[in-house]
Amino acid sequence: MERVRFTCRTIVMFALMALVFTGPGFTRTRAAEQDQETVSEGQSPESTGKEAVTEGQSPESAEKGPVTGEQSPESVEKGPVSEENNRSSDDTKENAETVQSPTAEKSLKSDRENVRTAKSIKLSGKTLTFMQKVETGRFLSSDTLPDKLKLKAGRKKNMLTWKKSKALSNISGFIVLRKSTATGSYKQIAILPASRKYYTDKTAAKKNQQYTYCIVSYKKGDTIQITDETTDWVSGVITGSRKVNVYSVKISNLSKVKNMSMGTSVKMEMVFPKKAVSTSMRWCSSDTNIVTVNNKGLVYAKSVGNAVITGRTATGYTVAVKVKVIEGGTAQALLKVMSSWLNYSESNRKHRKIIDIYNSYGNLPVGYKVKYSDAWCDTCVSAAAIISGNVAQIGRECGVTRHVELFKKKKIWIENGSIIPKPGYLIVYNWGKSRQPNNSGGSHIGVVYSVKKRWITTLEGNYGDKVKMRRIPVGWGFIRGYAKPKYRK
Repeated sequence: MERVRFTCRTIVMFALMALVFTGPGFTRTRAAEQDQETVSEGQSPESTGKEAVTEGQSPESAEKGPVTGEQSPESVEKGPVSEENNRSSDDTKENAETVQSPTAEKSLKSDRENVRTAKSIKLSGKTLTFMQKVETGRFLSSDTLPDKLKLKAGRKKNMLTWKKSKALSNISGFIVLRKSTATGSYKQIAILPASRKYYTDKTAAKKNQQYTYCIVSYKKGDTIQITDETTDWVSGVITGSRKVNVYSVKISNLSKVKNMSMGTSVKMEMVFPKKAVSTSMRWCSSDTNIVTVNNKGLVYAKSVGNAVITGRTATGYTVAVKVKVIEGGTAQALLKVMSSWLNYSESNRKHRKIIDIYNSYGNLPVGYKVKYSDAWCDTCVSAAAIISGNVAQIGRECGVTRHVELFKKKKIWIENGSIIPKPGYLIVYNWGKSRQPNNSGGSHIGVVYSVKKRWITTLEGNYGDKVKMRRIPVGWGFIRGYAKPKYRK
């Protein structure tokens, strides 16, 4: 009897062992260990050289085609995908092992009719990184992206508008991405047809919350293609928030930017609305060979010509400035600027533009800000030096006597009022003496415009309260002396 019981127990034990080692659970586990290779979040599939297998997807289905989310093709085409639809529930994870591999036909259909979900996109700046491989690596060109994306806020919603892309016929539609924190990640909120030129985000309803948007283009095919860049982002808050969106800006030193000399730079002084949610501007130049500009608003004049610099606010609205660059560092450039100011006077208040140029350029000499009621002859010469790119050659001052001392330091001063000057020389007068030699003090200053048959024509600011020409003989008794700047040839 004991022998029979031992034999029965042995048979039962072997049967259980056979069931365990040959059961479907063990077989699947071994297969997963041998075949399944996953890509961790944030890792590009290209870096592993193998396709990523999403959670709940068998190795066989991974070979046949990507799983792009739980969203049906119909829901993709009808409207936006919410975060709730994108999240995998615990029930889905528990039942992942029971998901059957799709057939090749179903997998191909899924590729053609579905677009990647937000979980497969990681956005850094304007570059997209893909969390799971869903296409062959060939991207759509950037000209398929919408142009001039703008944001207009309303109550409990944000309206996005744009112009059609240049290659509209080459795409199937757009994917709208959004993030609600400065350092957070973008989430897909809508899939739109290519013909659409607007989108209203009615879920952006939280006051004082800044929302940021961008758009990518996609195309259906054997695989889903997408642009590897996005549009420029737009950002703003809904109406009623503590801060306001920026739809227009002003440049306080516009005249200084519009006319520049080669080799000079100007930082634009931007005036934003009070309580602006963002004071950032994105700048670009129509011709970087003539003018360059960075996102801090620093404009640099590289060569003679005309160009347009365009600034874009966080909401997508733009301001454009036409910049004219003249040749700098030459006598001709200085005379051209002074000539353009002829008849600028105190009576028409245009002399204020000259004083503003002087006051807005860097640290002020002796720390003094010139008033509109001050004498402005030397201020005019200094402002012309700024605009013509001759600050290094002439220097800046608002007092004639101090400017003469600066000329001496630069070793360009000629203490002789009897010489025959050349165009571009700076002429200094002393009204306290009427005979040569006149070698003390300093009452007035101008620029020599021309010399003909011992007659000198000058350009002077604050001559009779205006910018005006004067004609005097060579060696006139009131001439204190001249400065001979080292102009660029």
